[in-house]
Amino acid sequence: MVSIDWGMFWEIVNFFILLFLLIKYLYGPITEALEKRKNKIENTLTEADKKREEAEDLKQKYENELANARQEAQAIINKARQQGEEEKKDIIKEANEEANRKLKRAEEEIVRAKKQAVSELRDEVASVSILIAQKLIEKSIDQQAQQQIVSEYIDKLDGEKIGEAKC
Repeated sequence: MVSIDWGMFWEIVNFFILLFLLIKYLYGPITEALEKRKNKIENTLTEADKKREEAEDLKQKYENELANARQEAQAIINKARQQGEEEKKDIIKEANEEANRKLKRAEEEIVRAKKQAVSELRDEVASVSILIAQKLIEKSIDQQAQQQIVSEYIDKLDGEKIGEAKC
């Protein structure tokens, strides 16, 4: 017959009771704590991934904005440079036009002065000629005759020397 060792039996019973108590009171809370920790770690990792993606998105956004700002700055610089060149051309054009106007005015003044000098010279020559003619003729002539003599003399001079002067 098989004899039952009651000490061993009670040890097995105690083992199962201890196992039951450990499973009921210790395994559940430990498993629950491990599950919570696992979930917390997963949540932290998920949150870290989201934060990293957000940071990368922000970095990309700021890099794009920086590139756009650089392009806008370059466009502004180019526009300012172009406006400066246009203003430079306008100023040079205006200066050339003003110089041409002054040159034309000076030329016109020279022509006018030349004509005036020729006219004054004619008048002077006519006056001197009349005086000489009066002294030579030694007679007094009336105003109408004097005017006729002056005109004839001027016409004669126009045909000779004074007419050759360029105005």
